[in-house]
Amino acid sequence: VDWVDSNEYLTPEDVMERALDDYRDAAPEDRYKKVMVITLDDGVDGYQAGFYAGNMKSSEMVALIGVVQHKLLSQLSGLSE
Repeated sequence: VDWVDSNEYLTPEDVMERALDDYRDAAPEDRYKKVMVITLDDGVDGYQAGFYAGNMKSSEMVALIGVVQHKLLSQLSGLSE
């Protein structure tokens, strides 16, 4: 997965289609076995967060959020992985 700095012009549908295309294009043995999608609605009623997950335990979801948080913070600070 490429972490793109400028994703503000992609719609949620664009992102989900890209993720599904990547999944379908991968060889079966290379496809990820678990998935989590985090959603955010920042409408007039304030922030509403949610998620969808497949084949994941709650502890795995929490760990994944921590890993992604670290990656994003490293990107923001200019550190390389």
